Amino acid sequence: MKSDDNMKPVYQVRAKNGGTLFEGGFEDMVKWLAANKITGNDEMRRLGYATLEKDELWGRVSDFPEFHHSEREGRRMLSDKRKASRSMMIAGAGVFLLGVGLLAWNQAWPRYIESSKVAESRKIAEEAQKDAIDRISKANSSATRQVNEAQTNAAKAVSEAKASADAIKSAAEKLKDEAVAEKAAAAKLSREASDAMKQMTNELTKAKADAAAAIRAKEEAQREQAEAIANLHAAIDAKTATLTRDLNFAVTDRDAYKAKLDKLNKTMPLLVKWRPGVFQQGCDFEYFNYSGKVLSLRFKVTLLDGSVKEKSLEVPVGGWHTMKSSFHEDFKPGERVTVSQEGSSEYELEVYLCPGK
Repeated sequence: MKSDDNMKPVYQVRAKNGGTLFEGGFEDMVKWLAANKITGNDEMRRLGYATLEKDELWGRVSDFPEFHHSEREGRRMLSDKRKASRSMMIAGAGVFLLGVGLLAWNQAWPRYIESSKVAESRKIAEEAQKDAIDRISKANSSATRQVNEAQTNAAKAVSEAKASADAIKSAAEKLKDEAVAEKAAAAKLSREASDAMKQMTNELTKAKADAAAAIRAKEEAQREQAEAIANLHAAIDAKTATLTRDLNFAVTDRDAYKAKLDKLNKTMPLLVKWRPGVFQQGCDFEYFNYSGKVLSLRFKVTLLDGSVKEKSLEVPVGGWHTMKSSFHEDFKPGERVTVSQEGSSEYELEVYLCPGK
């Protein structure tokens, strides 16, 4: 026990004349500070077996962090508390804005996706209908042109055949009158008539073939028209199926977002931190109400030995509160605090565990 005392540092307070005003251990320095025998501006140095060489230099009392009553330590604790309070308020505002953003997203985004896909499907259907009408118009124009050409050729052939028949009839009558004298001429005319008949037959055959080709062209145009209409219906059915599937996915996503939002709304609106106790002995449980209203809460403390402490508290809005000021302090690692809402199921139960070293 005596060897341990020798390892503890010794503090010397220098007088104005350069001598030693006070000399003693840590407990003595605390008493002198409390009695205002020395102040934070007095010069002091630390001596002892466990100290470093730089600790033996002279400095102000307020520059030594182990004295909690010094000006430097007080300013640092006040600054730390101000920063922690600002961080907690920013975190609470962020959670609120996140909830509002999720709600807006859940309502607006599925409607926007549905309207965009319907407009796209309508545009595709109109383009397909326009293309089918153009193809049908072109096919009808081609078939009409071919039929007109065939009819013109057939009329021309008939006209030529009539002219040839009239010439043959005139020649035959003339040959009848001049049959005796002009047998040779009659034979010649007969051959010419035979050639004309053959030519007329060939032209008629060609006219029939042209008419048949025109009919086949018209049938082909009708077939292409039917295929275009069938393809249009198939495209519309496929797009309708795609839109239906996408709409089902949108509804599923909306339900998932609603479940997340409900879970967020059920979260206990408390900010909690574990602050080390005095001289690092255990830790204190501190909590902050950011719900915007006074909460009636039930606190249950479960100790390491299994014993339980319970107490109901009205927690006001804002401000950090501590268990030390209510009914328990100096939590040990592994001990836990269970917080539930009294008289309401608006928020779910939360469990907070004291962290280890």
